[in-house]
Formats: sequence, structure tokens, C-alpha cells
Amino acid sequence: MPPGPREWRFGTHTLSFEPPDVFWARFQGTLTLESVRGAVAAYQELSEVRPFFFVAFVKEAHALDPEAARYMSEHLPSSWMVANIYIGSRLLHKALAKGIALASKLYPHAEENVFEKIHHVDTEADARALIARLRVRYARPLP
Repeated sequence: MPPGPREWRFGTHTLSFEPPDVFWARFQGTLTLESVRGAVAAYQELSEVRPFFFVAFVKEAHALDPEAARYMSEHLPSSWMVANIYIGSRLLHKALAKGIALASKLYPHAEENVFEKIHHVDTEADARALIARLRVRYARPLP
């Protein structure tokens, strides 16, 4: 049974869980090692229930601390997520997402299809439509 709705705050960043399996993230400013550690802990807690859809609003994200990027590639297995969906991505965000995925392939928890899990959309409505299509593709019915 999936947990109920929850919310976490890490500085200027907000995470919220929408049952049954969608993690929403709103990143504003720089992602630091401290905020990434908190986020990874939240992801791990809910990944133990089932893999989730990770959806991030990144338009207002400015930078990713290099240590934070390293920590994510080492401690955030792609198996925890059905898909990574980024809303409002600029070229920098797209490059960072691919770079972290590439770096994660160097660790034992890497999956072969890690690049197929990365998606970029323009709006929340686009993200919700993509989640519906991916549920059908991966046979992930709602509980």
C-alpha cells in the first residue's frame, strides 16, 4: 500500500509525494550536497514501497553543486524510478540529467535503460499525460 501525500523542504527546494507513485520536485536556486542528501533519503524511503515517477520543475534551478551531482550518481539508483520527467528544461538541465545518468552507469546499481527513463516536457499537463502513457507502456496500473 503506497503512503499518503507528503512534503519535504530543503532550503529553497520542495518535494512532494502524490500517491500512488509520483514524486514532484520544485528546484529553485542551487542544489547543494545537503539538499541532495535529504532528497535522496526521501526517495529511498518511498522506493521501498514501489518505483516512482520523478517529476521536477527545473526552470528556476540555477546550478548543481559538483559534490551534489557526484552524490546523486553514486547513491540514486535508476531502479527507484519508472521515469525522470523534467519540466521547463533548458539545455543546461538536459545536459546535467544526461551527465548524471552517464556517471551512474559507472556504479554497480546502474541499469542498461537509464537514458530511456529521461524525459523533458514543457508543462505539468504534459508531464501528467506522459505519466499516463508510460503507465500503459510499462503496465503500471494504479492500485
